[in-house]
Amino acid sequence: MRKSLRSAWAGEVPPRAPRAPAIRTPAPREVPPEPAAAAPAASRQKAAAPEEPVSDATERGTVERATQEGLLIAKSALTMDVKNHIILRALRDDARFDRDELAEYVRTELGLLSERHVGYARRMDHIGEVAGKARGPQSHGHDYRKGDQRALRNRAVVYRSLAVQLERLRCDDDLVSDVIETARLKAWEEIGSVIKTRLDWYRGTPPDPDYASQRGIRIADLKMIDIFALTVAPKRRR
Repeated sequence: MRKSLRSAWAGEVPPRAPRAPAIRTPAPREVPPEPAAAAPAASRQKAAAPEEPVSDATERGTVERATQEGLLIAKSALTMDVKNHIILRALRDDARFDRDELAEYVRTELGLLSERHVGYARRMDHIGEVAGKARGPQSHGHDYRKGDQRALRNRAVVYRSLAVQLERLRCDDDLVSDVIETARLKAWEEIGSVIKTRLDWYRGTPPDPDYASQRGIRIADLKMIDIFALTVAPKRRR
C-alpha cells in the first residue's frame, strides 16, 4: 500500500491490468430461402384444350344439313339451266313450249348431276388417302394432311348422299313439274322484259303537243336560216 502511494506521489502511473480479449461472436449467416418447388409443366404453360370428340349424331346431323343445302343449290342451278333451255329453243329453233320434252330434259340433267357427285365423292376418297401419307409443311390451302382426313371423309359422305337424292328426284313428278313451271315463268319474264324494252325504243319520244301549231315557225326558220346559209356558201367559196 505504501509503495503504491509512493509511486502515485512520484507521478508514476501504475500499470493497467491486462484486458481480457473481446470475444467476437460471428454474425448469424443468412440462410437463403429454399427455392419453391418448380411448378409442373402443365401449370407453367397453358395446356391446349383437347379436341372435343365429335359424336356420330353430330356428324350425322352435319351431313344431313349439308345434303339439304346441296339439294337446294342443285335445284336452283337446274331451274336456271331449264330456263335457258326454254329461251334458246324458242329463239333459235322457234320451238313451242313442250312439257313432256322439258320433263325428259330435267330428268336427264338430274341423272348427270348425280353422276357428277359420285365423281366428287371418289375424288375426296383419293385426296384423303394422299393426305394420310403426306409429310412436311403445307405448301398451299389444298395441301391436305392427316388431320384433314375427317373433313374429307365427311365431304365424300355428303357427295354420295347428294348423288343418291338426285337420282331419287328423277322419279319425283312433283319436283320435275315445279322446276319446269318456275323455269317457264323466269323465261317469260326475261323475254318479256326484252320485248318491252324494244317496243319502248321503237316508239321513240312522245310528240310535242305544240308540234302542229309551231310547224309554220319551224318552216320559216328553215327557209331564212338553213336554206339561206346553203345558198350563200358556194358564193363564198368562189
